Order: sequence, then C-alpha cells, then structure tokens
Amino acid sequence: MHLPAVALAKEGAPNLVKYTPQNVTFVDDRKNNVESVDKALATRGLDCMCVRYGAADHQYKTFNPVVADTQMKYLDRPIPDSAARAIVQLGR
Repeated sequence: MHLPAVALAKEGAPNLVKYTPQNVTFVDDRKNNVESVDKALATRGLDCMCVRYGAADHQYKTFNPVVADTQMKYLDRPIPDSAARAIVQLGR
C-alpha cells in the first residue's frame, strides 16, 4: 500500500489512516522536508528511510527562466540551452 509519508507524519494521522506501515521510504529534493518527515515518523515509532534526492541540483542552480521561455517558443523543434542562449543574446 502506498501512502503519502507526509500524511503519516501529520498530527492525528492514525485517525486518518487505518493502516500502519512497517516502514516508510520518503524521497524529496528539499533537505528540510526530509528532516521534518523523518523526525515526525520517528516520534510515531515508524521506521523510515528518508533520502534527499539531489541529482537535479546542478540544473536547478543553473536554471535561466529567459532561456526556458525562449525554448518554449520552439517546442515544435526542441533546442538545447546553448542555442536558446544564443537566440537570447541576439535579441530574437
């Protein structure tokens, strides 16, 4: 059974869910979410493997909304970031 870990972590969860898992796996890209869910589930006595997913961190840090908007204009023929940056620099 798949249940949202956040629902299990919330106060009053036993009243909301009539199922108590043996363990919980929680994956999120934000450290504070991972830590708060881990802490909340631990106080309920639930085993939890909480993992912070960071594979997209580089893309997040280098995201340029102007380049993304330019790429949206060319959805019929996808263009890489480098081409979109060149278009932006040319002012098109």
